[in-house]
Amino acid sequence: MTNCKLENSVSEPWSEDSSRTLGLRPDPNPFRLLGVRFDNLTTVEAADQIECFIHEGRPRMILARNAAIRVMEDQDFSLHHIYETSDLVTVDGMAFVYLGRLFGRPFKEMTGGPALWYELLRRAALKGYRIFFLGGREDILRKAVARLQEQYPDLQVVGCHNGYFKAEEEDEIVETIRQSRAQILMVGMSPPMKERFLEKHLNRMDVPASIGIGGAIDLFAGVCTLAPSWMRILCLEWLYRVWQEPRRLLRRYVVSNTRFLLLVIKQVSGISVKGSPNTV
Repeated sequence: MTNCKLENSVSEPWSEDSSRTLGLRPDPNPFRLLGVRFDNLTTVEAADQIECFIHEGRPRMILARNAAIRVMEDQDFSLHHIYETSDLVTVDGMAFVYLGRLFGRPFKEMTGGPALWYELLRRAALKGYRIFFLGGREDILRKAVARLQEQYPDLQVVGCHNGYFKAEEEDEIVETIRQSRAQILMVGMSPPMKERFLEKHLNRMDVPASIGIGGAIDLFAGVCTLAPSWMRILCLEWLYRVWQEPRRLLRRYVVSNTRFLLLVIKQVSGISVKGSPNTV
């Protein structure tokens, strides 16, 4: 296991466990659920792991897997391969958290999503990590960066670029990111665009921690808000998002949720027939 010295850890609302001992890279404790891999870490442990990546300096990819992505993987093996070979895969969404309990493989907590994003932003501002943002509409991206710099006055944003670009523009964007010497790259694009971009350009960008953040740019800008905690607990966060953007998200979530439910039913049926919970 690689030693990794972490400094100046400060407790915040997103990181309640300030009593942990820092120094060694957290054990990702990976396991498989519905046939795919997750790293079982708390939010604080995942942030510690990403800080280790930053200190080590070589390019790493951090992704969060949710129910919709799990469904997409069945239809897109290349996307599945990207997640399986990613340096860190956190769990995003309570559906998988409940499934883990059902199959006797409980997650420490729901690590992917806003909790981890804000913890990393807090640490970046505290420790001077350089951040580059990629994704979102130009006006929304600029608003997001401005709001974050108000919230975290010491945040070092070394660059940003909207997520609406042509394939022939990618080389220029990659070079801009490389020259920025960013230590954290937050990529706010929809799947599978963000995953393919990261897989294709990870080494060329030379960023120690490249993180897929999905629609977080809109969240940072205040364009959308988080679902109430009771909706997240009941796995209804998708419904809240559909309410915010019905034309764009209704069909996507109806289809993906139905397919995910079928996956779960097949898995449960398989366990009852085979009597082997290790197949999950």
